[in-house]
This record gives sequence, C-alpha cells and structure tokens, in this order.
Amino acid sequence: MRVSNLVVLVPLFVSLVANSAAGTETKYAARMESFVGAPCRNSNTPTLNEMIDWLIVSSKDDRHDSRIINRIEFIDQPESLLHLFTILTSYHDPFGKMDANVDSNPLHWSWRQFKKIPRYFSRSTSVIEAMQDIFGNELGVALLYIAARNGLNASHLAYNLEPHVGNPVPWDFHDLLKLYRVIDDFPPGSFSFSDKRFTRDSSFKEGIIGNAVINIYDPWLRIEPWFQEYAIAHELAHNLAYQNGLSLDGSTDWKSIGRWEELPPGTPNPNPVPIEDIFKGNWITRAPNETVSLYAQSNPSEDFAESVMAYRYDPEILLQKSATKYTFIRDSVFHGLQFLSSSDCGIAFNRP
Repeated sequence: MRVSNLVVLVPLFVSLVANSAAGTETKYAARMESFVGAPCRNSNTPTLNEMIDWLIVSSKDDRHDSRIINRIEFIDQPESLLHLFTILTSYHDPFGKMDANVDSNPLHWSWRQFKKIPRYFSRSTSVIEAMQDIFGNELGVALLYIAARNGLNASHLAYNLEPHVGNPVPWDFHDLLKLYRVIDDFPPGSFSFSDKRFTRDSSFKEGIIGNAVINIYDPWLRIEPWFQEYAIAHELAHNLAYQNGLSLDGSTDWKSIGRWEELPPGTPNPNPVPIEDIFKGNWITRAPNETVSLYAQSNPSEDFAESVMAYRYDPEILLQKSATKYTFIRDSVFHGLQFLSSSDCGIAFNRP
C-alpha cells in the first residue's frame, strides 16, 4: 500500500465521532456537570503578556546564538527559542518527523530540497517577534508557549507540505487556549511530548471530531464549548496509554479486564458503536455493563480512553462500573494519584 493511501486512513484511528442520535450523558464517560465541575480543574489561562514573560524567563540561562532558520536571520537568541522556531515553521512528514534538511548547508541542497525550504518574511531578529509576524501577535506567542511548556506542535505550517494527507489550518487563539486548560487538568509530568502534533484540520466536514494523532476537525467547531474540551481531553487520554514503552490499551491485562474479544474481519458486530478498521480490528466486549459509556464499547482503545476520562472527571462512575478498571488506571496511568475530591488536588497538583 502506498504511503499516501495509508495516510488517508490515519484519521480513522481511534476517532472520536460526533453523533447526535445518542445524548452525551450516555454516549461518553463524563456528563457536562461532572466534567465542568470535576475536582482540581484550573480554569485560569495565561494572558499574552504572561506567556511572553514566561518564555523570556525560562530561556534566560540558555546559550545564545545567531543563525538563519527558514530564511529568517536571528541575532543573539536563546537556543531553546531557536529550536522551537525551527520545529514550528519547518515541514514534517505525515508521521510527524521533521525534514532533516531544514538546517543543512544550503550548498548541499538538491533542487527538490531547496523547494521544500519554507519561505517566511520578518524584519525582526527576535524569535518571539518573528513568530508574531508569521502567525499573528497572539497565536505566534501561544504556539511558542505551548510547544515550550507541553511539547505540542500546534502549527499548521509544520504539516502543510503534502496536500493529500489533510488540510491543516491555523488555530484560533482562544480555541488553542482550551488545549492549555485541558492539559492542565492532568498532573505535571503526565505527558512526555516532544514535537507532538496537535493540529486543526479541515479535511473532515462531517462526523469525525478528532483523533489521537492529534488532529481536530471542523465538526469540533460546532459542538458545545465544554464538549470541545472533553474531545481534546479524550484524545490526550489515548496518549496516556503509552507508558514506559508499553501500550497499555493493547495489553493483555487491559483486554482481560474488559473481557475483550476480537472478531474475524467482516463479522457483524452488535456493539452500539462498532468501529472496525485496519489499526484496531473488530472487537466486542463480553462485559458491556462494566464500560463507562457506549463509546467505550467500541474497542479496547476507546474503552481505555473513556475509562481515563471517567477516572479524571467522574471517578465515582468508573468505581461503580468496574473497580478493577479504576485500580488499573490509578496504578498504571496516574501512579496512585486520585481525583475523588478537592482534597486530592494538593497531592496531584501541589495546589492549596
């Protein structure tokens, strides 16, 4: 199978699908009240000036350097900010790998490589100001801030080289802040991202909200604000499956707990939300009453993500449905931290 064909299928991977036929109270793990009112949520987001101040302070001890990156000349800039500018403005392949030739000696470029070097314009020799020139005053700073703090690459320019793999578009600044709010719901160190894709993509106009790659599609714009944050958290929850080089959602232990059975390809699936694809197969749980939502009954991967969502935002539901899953998530994902009440916040987040 050609790479271009494979990539077209990637958005089907563990996708969160919009469906108005079932209410979100039954289809997904957390209801609006429990999600919005969950313990230890931090509703504050940094201002633009606070982001700039943090970037300056966090890089003040860096070695400084002067160099040309993607045809923009920088003078006496912190090494960490130069690196962030490189990954946010350089082409990546469909699997997230940055073009290795972006900082190579231009005398060594082939004509094909030369054409792939991005063309941006800024008169500034400052990374922060150049980002503002390219992406806009607010978005440019937010992209730097989220990349520096969370290792997430939310730049549409990093993924717009091959049109057949999607259609990345710029984030709205206020929408991107929802990512910051959600990722702050999880204890520090929960994610170990480095140049991890987090893009807005207009490829899908109907049905699919997002996936664990992470792409967020146009239908996301049409759902309620609380559910927009839920969708982001759900896709982040998929990424929590990867701990110490292991895939928890595909582990024998997790599939045994959920009594998951893989059906032969093409076998009719009685699950309420069946998802059969080349990545996750055709699954059925023999313990549907122990899942936290209809969507969790899709396959072991969605069962894992939805169980993480319940653990974080509505833990009593997960305890009621399956104390065994609760214990697995507590010990394997959150390393003993719990979110049953506000008294847990001090331990998990070092908050009063």
